[in-house]
Amino acid sequence: MNFRRQAIKFFVPLAIAGLAFVGIWLALQARRNNSVTIVAMQEEASRFEIPIHLKDLDNNSIPDEENAFTDFQKWRKQLTEVGKALFRAEYESESPDEFPTAADVSNLETLLNPHQQMIEEMIQAASKKHLRIPQKSDKPDDVFKELSDFQLDYNMAKWVLLHNARLQLLQGRLDESVRCAIASMKWSEKFAQLPGAEFFLFGSAARLAGVDCLANALYTGSLNQESYAAIESALLNYDTFEVLRSSIYSEIPVSIDVKQVLLPNPASTESSKENEEKKFISEMKSKAELKLLVDGRFIELPEVADASKQLIGSELSLLSVRSAQLVAMSAEARRRCLLALLEWRREGGTARNLDDLDLVRPWAKDPWDGGPLKFRLSDFGPVIYVVGENRVDDGGEKSLIDRVIDDGILPIQESIRLNGASNQ
Repeated sequence: MNFRRQAIKFFVPLAIAGLAFVGIWLALQARRNNSVTIVAMQEEASRFEIPIHLKDLDNNSIPDEENAFTDFQKWRKQLTEVGKALFRAEYESESPDEFPTAADVSNLETLLNPHQQMIEEMIQAASKKHLRIPQKSDKPDDVFKELSDFQLDYNMAKWVLLHNARLQLLQGRLDESVRCAIASMKWSEKFAQLPGAEFFLFGSAARLAGVDCLANALYTGSLNQESYAAIESALLNYDTFEVLRSSIYSEIPVSIDVKQVLLPNPASTESSKENEEKKFISEMKSKAELKLLVDGRFIELPEVADASKQLIGSELSLLSVRSAQLVAMSAEARRRCLLALLEWRREGGTARNLDDLDLVRPWAKDPWDGGPLKFRLSDFGPVIYVVGENRVDDGGEKSLIDRVIDDGILPIQESIRLNGASNQ
């Protein structure tokens, strides 16, 4: 009996210790599996040529002659000053919603003509492949602040390029206007590829402003064959959805390192934190790999959760992703409309409907309802549009003003008419 008691006293603690060891080993294995999964996902994301991790933005390995940032930095101060002057001039304009007057043209000439050398160098730099911003710090917050500062200054540079395209248009130099607008688009494309959904949103919106400039040139008159080819190349050789995919992947390190969406809970264990990170990365990966365009039509986006729940934790990043998806869809819709307008102008600018153009291209389809693109002939030229997210044709008139219901392109004069009608 005493032996049995001694054995129990000896083996029971040993058994408990053994069970505890097994439990610890299983926990370590689970943690190791989670870590392996996280690393694998991050490695998968980093296979893109576009930088994914914040540390990858260091441009030391890229020669200055291949980095567009070198040219931007050269003119940065001057671009900012001219951009601010243009912004003030437009804000103070007595008729901002009307067709530009001779006084408006004269004002643009005064502001932009002294800086044509700078503008020409920015146009040429737009063709460079890379935009890498040197980082002065390896701290994520500092890195992101430098990117944000660049965003503010780039916004002024965008104003300079777009207003110069507008000036060339008003002076009747349509091909020069096209060249400047395409340069603006290329700069915006580079900006959209910086890490994080917010940069994709801003860059894509800036690129759409360039699309509108190209539409204005096509509405105004005939171009040379080189300009037609350049517009077509700009529209066909940029994959908005691939850039969106990379942007969503890049939101992973931005969210974790900068936004700190996975806020530490003092009660959380290391394993539970890794599980949260694994869950977040998995969710972002599913968003990145979601095909928005299937057989030429947009899918139905999943419903967004209650807005009151979107302001905490990782939901804020997921809301940014949702906005980025909608911008990408609008960019694709307007791309198709502009390609149709390009064909209209190439065919002489006299077609009164799309049937006259005999469009049988893959892009000649409304991506929202799967039908043909919508065509309405106004007094100033064709309005080409798609039905929008509600998948209902609202006529392409007032519904086009904010591009929220219908989406597409229209002549400046028609836009002014519709804005005036909506204000009555």
